[in-house]
Amino acid sequence: MRVAETDVPTPGPDEVLVRVAYCGICGSDLHEYANGPHAIPTTAPHPASGVTAPLVLGHEFCGTVAALGSSVASRRGRRGGHRAELPLQHLPALSGR
Repeated sequence: MRVAETDVPTPGPDEVLVRVAYCGICGSDLHEYANGPHAIPTTAPHPASGVTAPLVLGHEFCGTVAALGSSVASRRGRRGGHRAELPLQHLPALSGR
């Protein structure tokens, strides 16, 4: 695990970019750090997200929609958070980029 600066991603057609205001650390993230990887794909892309390690962890966050993909109806400026029980493939712009 490391802390690193990343480029701000450009959302794909069906994606949104969320400007994160607050983010928590999930227990599964701590397990990945302490004795993983368990769920992080290291050799083959994840079937839902298509990403492999290294990737950005975290799915307990809230923020404001900052950019929209070309196929997304306007939600710019709306506030919200990712519900932890939703599969991460519903937010591919945040699932590893």
